[in-house]
Amino acid sequence: MQSTNETFSWEHTASRVQNAIRQPTGIFSTLLLIGPDLTSRAVAQQCGIKWRAIPLPLAFSFGWVGYSISLLVSALGEEKLMPALADSSCIVMNGKSGYCRSNKHWVIGRLVRDYNSWMETEIREKTQKTIREISEAPGGLSADIEDIEGGPAPLRPVPRSLCVAVYDPSDAIKQSVPTQDWIAWSGFVAIVVQVGLSVAPLVQYEDPTVILITVLGTVLAYISISLRQWRREKWACRVKTEQSFVLTKGNGSQHAIVITGNQQGLNLEDLAMPSEPVDGCTKACVCILALGSVFLLVMAASLAESFSNWYLLAIGGIGMAQNTLVAFKRRKPSTIGIHLRYKECFIEKKVMNTLKAVERKYSGIGRNMTSIFFPSGLNPEEERDWDDIRNNQASNAEAESRGESDGRMISQDEGGPMADTHSDAVVDASAADQ
Repeated sequence: MQSTNETFSWEHTASRVQNAIRQPTGIFSTLLLIGPDLTSRAVAQQCGIKWRAIPLPLAFSFGWVGYSISLLVSALGEEKLMPALADSSCIVMNGKSGYCRSNKHWVIGRLVRDYNSWMETEIREKTQKTIREISEAPGGLSADIEDIEGGPAPLRPVPRSLCVAVYDPSDAIKQSVPTQDWIAWSGFVAIVVQVGLSVAPLVQYEDPTVILITVLGTVLAYISISLRQWRREKWACRVKTEQSFVLTKGNGSQHAIVITGNQQGLNLEDLAMPSEPVDGCTKACVCILALGSVFLLVMAASLAESFSNWYLLAIGGIGMAQNTLVAFKRRKPSTIGIHLRYKECFIEKKVMNTLKAVERKYSGIGRNMTSIFFPSGLNPEEERDWDDIRNNQASNAEAESRGESDGRMISQDEGGPMADTHSDAVVDASAADQ
């Protein structure tokens, strides 16, 4: 009797699994509530990218309903749309004043997070060369180290030396205007495929629900990404600044990015602590979008049992893949509206020597960076070295000003006799006329 019940139980379970595979019901409406964090990152990356004033779309996918609700909470509670946390924690330092602040903005965090993918080849080669030199030095990784029993050398951490890369804001493209790459255009491709799949149930089963859900979801997603508040928050800072900035993950990090102030770039100190509250119009739009998302969820939940559910799952899966690509693919800084032009880099075997090299070329920046990489302060010998660098810079500046002053005096002396000769010539000509 017991074996009969067990057999019946297994058969019943197998039958339920087969029915769920043939006609999945309720799965799509559940998936619409999953993954709002992924959607949030994708929207933050895609917003503000336009083609002839037309925002480029993002495909509708799983998680949009959950994201719409979380966006409503963020807009009404925190009064912001951009993600609250940056992709990568880093420090933003003012190159002139040395003032440091922790970054709270998504754009700067994404810039630092993707640095390894867009750094120049020269930086990568110099960094690897310096690491090899440190490893091959006496006491480095290549030294013969054996334990007491004569076994293999123990594993040791890879040595690091600070590499400071210097960039100028580009004047070829307006800052805060992102460029379009193939990933930015991938939303169009995904939407075309989704709409094409949604037509199949209408033709095959005469079921218009799938295409209605797809079109409604796509429209809601496009309206969400087209809100003007995105652009105001994404680049909430002054432009054409004269100040230089340093971006780094802090003491112990291998790279630091110096962005000079050439009256073309963004004020990253402003951007690190954004303050652009959501206006009333945006709040109203977000409320309407949340209501539309709830209506979309009700439509998905009321979908009848049919093979059409598989089309919805495929449509949502395509959108999820496109959102994942946009959210996590490492890209160049121009895609987030920061256009840079590589200038040079500094790297030595010791961090202090790297900062000294930076200071000799860019006065004040190297010295201010010591507060990040040497938080306990400098010893007396290091203080004397920095004083010597400062004195040399003052002497060079004084010599340059003296040279410019002497040049002006020489030009005035040369202009005197010429003026006198010209006056004499005028007098002689007047006498000849008389």
